Amino acid sequence: MAKTLLPKIMLEAPARILNPNEVFASIETDSAENLDIMYVGFTLCHEGSNTNGDRFTLDEMKKAWKTIAHKPINWEHTEPNIGVVLDAGLKVPASANSTTSSREPAQIDCVGAVWKTRYPEYSNFISRASQDNSLKVSMEAYFSGADFVLGEYEEVIEECDADEDLASLLGTFFDGKFVSRALKNVIFGGVGITASPADDKARIWACAFEKSDEEYHEYLHDAFEGRKMSVMTKDIIIAEHEKVTLRLANTFLKEGN
Repeated sequence: MAKTLLPKIMLEAPARILNPNEVFASIETDSAENLDIMYVGFTLCHEGSNTNGDRFTLDEMKKAWKTIAHKPINWEHTEPNIGVVLDAGLKVPASANSTTSSREPAQIDCVGAVWKTRYPEYSNFISRASQDNSLKVSMEAYFSGADFVLGEYEEVIEECDADEDLASLLGTFFDGKFVSRALKNVIFGGVGITASPADDKARIWACAFEKSDEEYHEYLHDAFEGRKMSVMTKDIIIAEHEKVTLRLANTFLKEGN
């Protein structure tokens, strides 16, 4: 989700990488010390275009990656805000001078805190869904300009020269070429937890787990019957119940052997 913003001059921030092993270790330690917080590690976005047609260049990512720190984490781009982004890092491939088609794209990784005591239903759902990548993240950003891009830069049209018809084609194809806009002067405004992000690789890759399978199984029964509040729909509760039941059955068989 990207919104326009008045122009702002931004200086490039030195890139640094969040080490996943260190993030996992800190999550285990901090979760034990801060019982009201659930820490999560996730990828905010990647270099290139997402399915909405919003495109991030490496140059813009180098300037913008630090702006996500201290911004809110919300649920599906709406209320409530359930946490905050604590830190971020920019992962740039060693071969960054080559084209994105011949190397791995750069990405922005983050560590956030979800207020699990205030929002236990959300934190529990996030911790479980992160195990099978069924729940991901979607960036929120402001920007002050953009160039329209056809394909992988086969044609570039400045925003002032683009007509309304081209703008309406964002995220679709024109003459066999994907239409996107390369955002300029990006400021990240937050991140939404969602099941359907525009960047399918923007996933939660570290999370503290809140309940044992037995506790989660009981919680799902209570949620389905309305005895416990849940952010999950009935269909999702049923799907989650099937998964946890299968895990419990596998555990029982292993213990029996």
